[in-house]
Amino acid sequence: MLRHLLAALLAVATGLLLQAPLAAAAPGPASTAAAPAVESKSDALRIRERIEALEKRRAELAKLRDSTKVMSEKRSLDALVLDASIKDLGPRPAEGETESPLIESERLDLETRLRRLEAPRLAIRRDYLRYQIQVEQLDDEISDLKMDQLFARSPTPLNPAAWVSFAGETGSKLAALRSGEEQTGLGALLATFVPMIVGLGLTYYVQRYWLKFVRRRLELSERRIAVFGYSIARDIVLLAILLAGVGATTALALSLATSPEMANLAASIMLVIGLPTVIAYWLGQSLLSPDVPQIRELQITNSGAQKALVVFILLGVVISLEAGLELVEVTNPYGDRAASVAPFLLILAMAFLLFRLGSVLKASRVQPEISPEGTESSLELPEAHQDVQFVPVLAKAMAFAGIAAVVTGGIGYIALSRQILLPTIETLTVVAFTLITWRRLCQLSDGFIDRLRPETPRNHPVAHFLIAVALLLVAMPFISTFWGVRAAQMLDLLAYLRDGIQIGDMQISFKTVAIFFGVFLAGYVITHWTQRILQYTLFSQIGLDEGTRSALVTGVGYVGLLLSLLVAIAAAGLDLSSLAIVFGALSVGIGFGLQSVVANFVSGIILLIERPIKKGDWITVGSVSGVVEKIAVRATRIKSFERDDVIVPNSELIAGIVHNKTFADTNGRVELVIGIAYESDVRKAMELAKAVTEAHENVMSEPPVSVTVTELGASSLALRVFAYIDDVREMGRVRSELYLTLLEKFGAAGIEIPFPQNEIRFRDPHIAERLAPGS
Repeated sequence: MLRHLLAALLAVATGLLLQAPLAAAAPGPASTAAAPAVESKSDALRIRERIEALEKRRAELAKLRDSTKVMSEKRSLDALVLDASIKDLGPRPAEGETESPLIESERLDLETRLRRLEAPRLAIRRDYLRYQIQVEQLDDEISDLKMDQLFARSPTPLNPAAWVSFAGETGSKLAALRSGEEQTGLGALLATFVPMIVGLGLTYYVQRYWLKFVRRRLELSERRIAVFGYSIARDIVLLAILLAGVGATTALALSLATSPEMANLAASIMLVIGLPTVIAYWLGQSLLSPDVPQIRELQITNSGAQKALVVFILLGVVISLEAGLELVEVTNPYGDRAASVAPFLLILAMAFLLFRLGSVLKASRVQPEISPEGTESSLELPEAHQDVQFVPVLAKAMAFAGIAAVVTGGIGYIALSRQILLPTIETLTVVAFTLITWRRLCQLSDGFIDRLRPETPRNHPVAHFLIAVALLLVAMPFISTFWGVRAAQMLDLLAYLRDGIQIGDMQISFKTVAIFFGVFLAGYVITHWTQRILQYTLFSQIGLDEGTRSALVTGVGYVGLLLSLLVAIAAAGLDLSSLAIVFGALSVGIGFGLQSVVANFVSGIILLIERPIKKGDWITVGSVSGVVEKIAVRATRIKSFERDDVIVPNSELIAGIVHNKTFADTNGRVELVIGIAYESDVRKAMELAKAVTEAHENVMSEPPVSVTVTELGASSLALRVFAYIDDVREMGRVRSELYLTLLEKFGAAGIEIPFPQNEIRFRDPHIAERLAPGS
C-alpha cells in the first residue's frame, strides 16, 4: 500500500506543476498583463457562447411551453357540462338520415356555445404549439452547433512547431508567477503543497487502520447481514475519512494563504485535484478491495487489485487536470497553434491509463477452478460473482476507446477525442458505483429474506434482478448525458414519460403504468397469502382431503389473479373499450396460434371443477402410470414409479382414456399366479392359497378371495388368486408378502412348485451310451 501513497504524492506534485497555467489565469493585475494578447475570440469559444445563449433562450421557451400546455388542458366546468349535454343528445345521424328539428336546434345551440367558450383555451393551445415548434428548432440549431464543435479540427499536436509554441506560452505563464505580485501566488502554491503532503499522509494512515479493522471483523463474521453491515460501514466511513482529509487539508491551506485571492486559488487547486482523486480512490477501494478480498466485486487476484487501484488514483488526478485545463481554455487560453498540445498530453495519459487498467483487469482475472467432480470451486470469491465474466469485454472497450482517442486527437480532432475518452471514463465510474450499490443491496435483501426463511439460506436471483433493473433505470439518465444527451432533452423525456402517450381515448403515462403494476402486485400478494391461509387453516380444519384442498386453492388463485387484473385496470383509469376492435382482430389470429394452449387451459379449468382426477391420485394415461403431483393451468405433473416427472397436457386428460385407481376409494385388486406340480394335491393347494390370502391384514373380506385353475402348462398347473385390498397403493408390498407366505406354506404341506423340465431322446443308441455317466 505504500506505493499508493507515493503514487498519489507524485500525481499531486505533477498536478501542481501542470496547474501553473491555472494559477496564471487567477485574478490579478500581473497575470492579466502577462497574458498573451488575443485579438479575437476563437471559433470554439464563439460556438460555446452561442450554445449557452441558445440554451438560455430554450429554457425560457420551455417554461412558457409547459405553462401553456397545462393551461390548454384545463377545461372549465361550463365547457364540460356543454360537452356532456351534446353527448347526451346521442350521435349525429348518418348521411341521408334526419333527426328531430328540436334536437337538431338544441345540438346547434350547444355546439355554438361550446365553441365560444372553448375559444380562449384553443388560442392558448396554439401558443403551446408555437412554443413547442420554437423549442424543437432551437434543439436542432444547438445540435448542429455541437456537431460543429465536436468535429472542429485544430492544428495537429504532432507538429514540432506546436510544441515550440506551447513551450513558449507555458514559459510566459510561469514567468508571470515569478514577477511582481505573483510571487505571492508561488508562495500560495508551496503553502498548498506542504499541507497537502501532511494531510494526505494522515488521511492515508487513518483509512489504512480502518480497512485493517474491517478486514479482521469480516474474517470473524459468517452471517450475511453482518457481512453487509461491515461492507456498507466500510464504504461510508472510508468516504467520510477521505472527504474529511481533503477538507482539513483545504482548511490548513487556507489558513496559510497570504491574501483572499491566493486563498481562493489554493482552495480551487485543492478541490480540482483532491476531490476527483478522492472519489477515484474510494471507487477503487470499494470495487477492488485490495485489503478485503472477501467483498471484492471483480474476480481478480490480490496483486491485480493493488495495481488497478494505482491506476484508479492516477485516472482521478488526470481527470482533475483535464477539468483545470478546460477552465484555462476559457479564462486564459493558449494560441491557436499551441492550443491542442496540452489536451493531447492529457489524452495520451488518459488513453494509456485506460489501456493499462484494461490490461491489468484482464491479466489478473481469476478463472474458476474445476474440481475432480466437474464442478466449479468457489475460490475465495462470493457466490454471487461466480457468473460475472464481463472483465474481458470492459478491457476491450477501454483499449478501443484509448486507441480511437489517440488517433483522432493526433490528427487534430481534440474535441472528438475528448468526447470519446471522457464519457468512457464517466460511464465506467457510474457502472462501478452501480455495481457496488447493487452488491450491497443484494446482500441486504439476502439477509432480510434469510431472516424470514432461515431454514435454507441462499441467493435470491429474482430479488437481485429487480434491484439491477431499478439501478439501471437510475443510472441510464446519467450515462445518456455523458454521451451527448443534453439535460434539457432529458427533462423533456421525463416529462413525456410523466404525461404519457395517447392511444385512442386512453392516456398511458408512467403514473398509469406504476398504478397498474402496483395494484396488480398488491392483489397478487394478497391472493398468495389468502391461498396459504385457506390451505393451512380453514381447509385443513374442516377435514378436506389433499386433492380437494389443492383444487380449491388453485381455483382461489385463478379468481384472485383475475380480480387483481380488473381492479388494476380500474385503478389506473384505463378505458379498454376503444381497443375492443383491435383486441377482437388480434384474438382471431391469437386463437389460431394458441389453439392448443387455450384448449389445455380450458381443460385445466374443467379438471378443477369436475375433478375426475386430483392431487395424490394414482392414474394411468396411455403408457404413463404414476401419482398426480400438481394440476396446473396448462398441464398436469405426474410422478411415475420410476421417480420421473411426466408432464401431461390437460387436454389429453379430458379427451383421452384415463385409468384412475383411487378416484372413488383406495380399494384395489391383487392378482397372484402360482404354478404347482401335476403330482400335487390341487384342491389342497387351492384351499391353502385361499386361507393364506384371507389371513392377510390388508385383504378385504368383501368381495371374497377367489382361487381358480387357469392353465395346464407344460411343466406346471397354474393357479390364479384374486383378492381385494383396502389400499391399492400398497399392492406391491401385499403381493410380495403373500408370495413369501405361500412359498413357506406350500413347502410345509409338500406341495411342489416345479421348474421347467425337458426330456431329450436320441435316435442313435450309441450316442446315449457315450453320454451316460461312467462311460
